[in-house]
Amino acid sequence: MIFLLFIGKNKFHLFDLDANCERIFINGNDSFAYEITKARDAVQKLVTALANDYNLASGSEVQFQVLENMDSTVNEVLFEALSGHIQAKFNIGSVIKKILSVLTKEHPGLRVKDFGINYDGNSFEIINNKVVKNDFDLLAYTLDDATIINSVLH
Repeated sequence: MIFLLFIGKNKFHLFDLDANCERIFINGNDSFAYEITKARDAVQKLVTALANDYNLASGSEVQFQVLENMDSTVNEVLFEALSGHIQAKFNIGSVIKKILSVLTKEHPGLRVKDFGINYDGNSFEIINNKVVKNDFDLLAYTLDDATIINSVLH
């Protein structure tokens, strides 16, 4: 079974690709916490929980399409821990750039060109055709899951 996995700041966000990308709740939580120093344990617990919740024969049936984190060190550690379960990877910088471009053209009133967008506790904007990460900005447009999912899958 394939799931969409967003690597957030110290937590995974999961979505069921077979159920119109509905958010997955594990143990009543809308995200699954992890510590980077215990990545293997966190991934094993996550895979086991999904296998149990979806009545899969084993954890080997759990596959992820992964939206990476802006921190390359976090990505490296988690990709290693997720090895064998990754079907596809999506670069967060490319996704953010695509979203910024679309929002700038289709919704100029949001002023994302001026203030950027917020995602996962940070603000992002395009400067000199590069995505630049800054601290969270109250004036920036905050992305919702649907916007990110739409951008990743289409």
